[in-house]
Amino acid sequence: MQTRRNIYKILESGGSEIAAYRKGVEVMKARSNANQNDPTGWIFQANMHGTSLRNPTFNQFWNQCQHGSFFFLSWHRMYIYFFERIVRAASGDSNFSLPYWNYSERNQSVLPEPFRIPADSSNTLYVSQRRNQINQGQPLPANSVEYRTALSYVNFFSDIGSLAPSFGGGVVPGPMQFANPNVRGQLENQPHNVIHTVIGGAGWMSDPLLAARDPIFWLHHSNIDRLWEQWLNQGQGRSNPVNNSTWINTKFVFFNENGQKQEMSGKDILDTASQLNYIYDDKPMTPPPPPPTVSFVAPRSTQPEFLGSTPEGKVIQLTTNAAEFSISPVAQRAAFTALPVENQRVMLVFEGIEYEKPPGVNYEVYLNLPDDNSAPKQENYVGTIGLFAMEPHNHSHAEEHSGHDEHMAHEHGNHDTGEKHPKPTVVLEATKVVEALQKQGKWSGQFRISLVTTYQDKPLSEVRFQKISVYTF
Repeated sequence: MQTRRNIYKILESGGSEIAAYRKGVEVMKARSNANQNDPTGWIFQANMHGTSLRNPTFNQFWNQCQHGSFFFLSWHRMYIYFFERIVRAASGDSNFSLPYWNYSERNQSVLPEPFRIPADSSNTLYVSQRRNQINQGQPLPANSVEYRTALSYVNFFSDIGSLAPSFGGGVVPGPMQFANPNVRGQLENQPHNVIHTVIGGAGWMSDPLLAARDPIFWLHHSNIDRLWEQWLNQGQGRSNPVNNSTWINTKFVFFNENGQKQEMSGKDILDTASQLNYIYDDKPMTPPPPPPTVSFVAPRSTQPEFLGSTPEGKVIQLTTNAAEFSISPVAQRAAFTALPVENQRVMLVFEGIEYEKPPGVNYEVYLNLPDDNSAPKQENYVGTIGLFAMEPHNHSHAEEHSGHDEHMAHEHGNHDTGEKHPKPTVVLEATKVVEALQKQGKWSGQFRISLVTTYQDKPLSEVRFQKISVYTF
């Protein structure tokens, strides 16, 4: 049985995993330099997640990452499982297990030192294509690493077309690289998407076509996989969607340490210990992390009640590091101020998210900040919109990498029919903020929504929302 360990505990104990990982990455990169089409090479493995390169022989294996749907967690579990096996063999360390980075612990929120120092080509775990603050050892922002809200949802998935939030994402009829019609799963949005962009900035981790080239990508996803296990361990109705035949039976293709093609489906990865021969070194959370305010169970109805939105047809265009929008409840719900929050879960819905290239920023969302121009207050914080893997279906851009001259692009998606697909939606729960403002006598029934980039930086490309809406369940 392999045990995936906390990278900070490995650093404290002098474990062999870091040296093995360095060696494995070095060997995999050498394989790519010798033959970029080696399935056990660094570039080929990264291309399986995403790339703009074209290769008629291998296109069927590249750009397979699943985002925006209930395949997100299962596909990435399979992906890092085979990557771990490839590194184990390449490193020569038969005991190697992929570490995880538990960045939500404040004393572990700095990018682990082996990925930062030395900051040169002698260190196979270092890349310069990260946000400078992260490579310089600044801690990840506290809001960015928040996971309790995601783990507090009991329902794994939400139905097609539903605005109901869920832990694992929306149902889709089949695989697609960017399932943009769906509401993002809560764990996928935060911390997953948020951390990608925090680390990446203008670099690789912010772009799904390049993210897996950064060695920290794999420790980030090991942690997301661990959080899935922690979610299940809480019980209270939490379970994988084993009754959904699409999730259970859809097959995905990977390569093992011998370069042999392997197929896996959801039914093959339900239990990490018995089916995949690994566990994590941490114990189940006991007691479970307290919900932010009320008991977060599956919404009573997948048909939310509309409260109001920004004007229809007026696209919101964000090019700055901060913006504010006001929404008044529609006439028939003007009495919302009197409703008990316990019976009305409040959702902020950011609909039709779009950008031409990865913007390299996240937007933190605050509700009804005081009018005193002070720094955003934590009591008004709703959540963060993680602007990662929301590419338009026909988005393409060129990439460069050392030793290769390819500057080719292709259209995203496993099933590109040329149709115009709906744009992504993110739902953030504002119940706890509304409840707190009510208790303080500060709730007027108006929704004043502030968006502030995490590092106060401007987006690298314009971010657009079709509208911002407020619903109750």
